Amino acid sequence: MLGDRKSKLEKNFFKIFFINALLNVKMINIVISLFYVYRSLRVADIFYLGVVYSATVILSEVPSSYLADRFGRKRTIIMAAFFGLLHWVFFLTANSFFLFAIGIVFYALAESCMSGTDEAFVYDTNKELNNQSQSLQKLSRYFSSERFFKIFSAFLGAIIAKDLLDWQFNSIIMVDMVASVVAIIFAFTLLEPNHFMDVEKQEAGLIKDAYKILSRDKTLMFSVLNKLLVLIGAHLCWAYATVFFVDNLSISVVTMGIVWSVYHFLVLGASHFLHSLWPNHSETVKINMLSAVVSAALGMFLFSWFFFPYKYILLAFYLIVEFTASIRQPIFSNIFNKQFFSYNRATTLSMANFVQHVFQIPLLLLTGWLVGINIIFPYVVALFLALAAVLYFRINQKEPNNVYVSKTI
Repeated sequence: MLGDRKSKLEKNFFKIFFINALLNVKMINIVISLFYVYRSLRVADIFYLGVVYSATVILSEVPSSYLADRFGRKRTIIMAAFFGLLHWVFFLTANSFFLFAIGIVFYALAESCMSGTDEAFVYDTNKELNNQSQSLQKLSRYFSSERFFKIFSAFLGAIIAKDLLDWQFNSIIMVDMVASVVAIIFAFTLLEPNHFMDVEKQEAGLIKDAYKILSRDKTLMFSVLNKLLVLIGAHLCWAYATVFFVDNLSISVVTMGIVWSVYHFLVLGASHFLHSLWPNHSETVKINMLSAVVSAALGMFLFSWFFFPYKYILLAFYLIVEFTASIRQPIFSNIFNKQFFSYNRATTLSMANFVQHVFQIPLLLLTGWLVGINIIFPYVVALFLALAAVLYFRINQKEPNNVYVSKTI
């Protein structure tokens, strides 16, 4: 019986990898900002939809992961896949800010259900198999699942939607609808790993303990802030990337598709070998170095924009920003997971994500207003955020301290 459970647990890694890969096909992403504009939205509205997304996450992030800790990671992942499907159903016919906002609410619910839950699922499966030493490797490979199909979907999406016609947009959205259905089927076959939870820990209060974990360790909180500042900056640049490069710099949709497919291939490869990157340096040193690279790339992007605005140089610096911001995520995940208890791991991870969206709402509102003044301003905001991560929220070159939960545990 134990051997059978071990075999099923080992299959969890394969299954959760493909569930996340299917939920992240997102073929429309290569033209998403153009899709919004061609469906009657303004560029500023793209950032305001981000406000809707963040507000929904703030309301749902911790409750959804509380459910994952109390009632099961598997059930919460199934919910995520269902919400993801509903998001695509609304996007298929949306032609106003209101309808897109409803679709974004379902997307946010899907992301909330997966956020923290998926990392906790991978980490707890690995822990039950007694392979904690491989945690960074497993988490890195899991995070690479987000790019697995995007290596092909970005290019195929650009080919299908190259003329930016409505039927072309709908065709690539339907691909994501099918992918979501397959992800739901996969999710039902997962095996729930042990949470190592007992009644006393349940009564202690998961959310209260998660808050204490984040508030009692300055290094850990700095890690959260460092992560979110760079991540938000990269997201601001990505949110309107195709409008910026296709509509304003006249780079073709197909070229963007090819470049974006190569980008996802590189991130996928880097995620698989991230555990061996700079092996003689601590994880905090790696994060600080990568944060500096993001800041330098954003600085060079703006310098190039004002002094020699060659479109492919700008595209190269933009890709460096997105690539570097992306490969930092598994390192952060491993730091956080090592510090959190199994029974409230998903809740604590989600509280970190909660902080991100609290910061993100005013920044999205500001950026939505600024982009109406000058299309380059989101990059200026991103640079200030990256510099704040490097100068003010630099992580001490040591691992975060062991943290404590409530005295009842």
